[in-house]
Amino acid sequence: MCINCLTKLVGRLSQEELVAQLPSFLPALFDAFSNQSPDIRKTVVFCLVDIYIMLGKAFVPYLEGLSSTQLRLVTIYANRISQARSGAPIDANQ
Repeated sequence: MCINCLTKLVGRLSQEELVAQLPSFLPALFDAFSNQSPDIRKTVVFCLVDIYIMLGKAFVPYLEGLSSTQLRLVTIYANRISQARSGAPIDANQ
């Protein structure tokens, strides 16, 4: 439930505010990404994807704490959702 609230908050912050707040919540999101519950992991992915879409390639350095599999999952979803929303993947937008 907290991750859902965070996801909603992410969409309301400016890019500058979001970047300033990343250190306060990213470690907890990364921890939740390893949760046994697939629903929690899925919610984390969508939260990270929303952040990625908002910040673009500037968010990539913050994702160093993820495994290669987790990173690939986030980038695939981010590009799919970005393409569905704007017609272009993140790589082309940034």
